[in-house]
Amino acid sequence: MRYFWKVWLWENGAKSTEFTEHLIIPVYTEPHLDETLGTGEIVLDSMTNNQAYPPKTKFRMERYLTSDFSDAPTIFDYVVDSDQVEEYSGCPGYCCHRI
Repeated sequence: MRYFWKVWLWENGAKSTEFTEHLIIPVYTEPHLDETLGTGEIVLDSMTNNQAYPPKTKFRMERYLTSDFSDAPTIFDYVVDSDQVEEYSGCPGYCCHRI
């Protein structure tokens, strides 16, 4: 099944900045069926912000089944554990975030 994603930076209790255009597919999610927290990894490419997102920064990922985003999304709230920033050697103004 093919999913369609939207990614938002979550600040002050609301969606603030959308990073969907930078998201690299596939998105890795590992929800747990017991009482432990689920894990996952997203990659945001061609970003101009080369500062790592600090731990506990919140991202909201919305997963849709239709390409026009008309269905009800499945929502994943993730908190940054680590952000590995890789700067491009040919383009110092752009970087890749592996969160």
